[in-house]
Amino acid sequence: MGTMPGMCNEYDGLLCNTVIFGGKEKSFWEKNDYNMSETIPWREFRNKQDQVGRNLFSNYHFQKEDGVRTNFIKLPGFVDGSCLWSHLGVTPKYMMKILKNCVEKLQEKLLENLTDKDQDFDLLSEISEIVQALDPLGLSNKNNNPDALKDFENLLQNSEKVIKQWYKLVKKHGGTVFNVNEEPENVSLSQNQKLANNLPSNSRDAIRPPNGETFFEVMSKYLQTNIAIFSKKSSESPQINRFFKCIGAKHWLYLIQSRDGNHYDILVEKGEPVSRAIIAEMDSFLKSKKN
Repeated sequence: MGTMPGMCNEYDGLLCNTVIFGGKEKSFWEKNDYNMSETIPWREFRNKQDQVGRNLFSNYHFQKEDGVRTNFIKLPGFVDGSCLWSHLGVTPKYMMKILKNCVEKLQEKLLENLTDKDQDFDLLSEISEIVQALDPLGLSNKNNNPDALKDFENLLQNSEKVIKQWYKLVKKHGGTVFNVNEEPENVSLSQNQKLANNLPSNSRDAIRPPNGETFFEVMSKYLQTNIAIFSKKSSESPQINRFFKCIGAKHWLYLIQSRDGNHYDILVEKGEPVSRAIIAEMDSFLKSKKN
């Protein structure tokens, strides 16, 4: 696929940033309060479906935060590790600030949790995930065996170095899968050193945002947009839906998550106006398929 130039100028009136992501230009439309307020009527969206091809859209039924069972339509979108990046519309520069805030919030929660006799396994899972998300190369890891708390402590001590490297990796790889052992920082390491840094020989993944509660709490506040996350199973089991509400927010960003948490698709509520930022993101994906 060739380099796709930024598309910000094609959507007047929207807040948009075009940056280097994965070695090429990519445009990001934040799903913030302003962009979510800029909408097209439902009938115009239906016309858009006809132009694109209705076979690219899927119908779902989910229970919203207010308990009302609602019809949604899943839009076509990026299928690699850039999917959630695109749906949130946050550039690496601002994602870096959000992740720093997320680390601080997790540190606060951890300090509060230390007074409890029982460990919060959801919190430990989030801590482990944020370490992996920010430090896929294992630069801050000094333990021979994985230990979420020690790894997080090392991350805090080496946060400036780790986040700088994370930003470099995002610009280089974006959402594409890469082998961490082929990065310059790890090529010279012996196999024992790689194992000590918890880097298996076939360690391959993409740079993705986290999935944890804390991350989406911070993200919702940053965007000033409520976020709802459904899964295919939540159609029958609505209690597993996740909702993140921001005080004063007027709009909802609806997402559907894969079972393993590595993939997200964006949903729009049937019959309601659709954000132009969501349309711009979809157009960006469709244009990339033609290049």
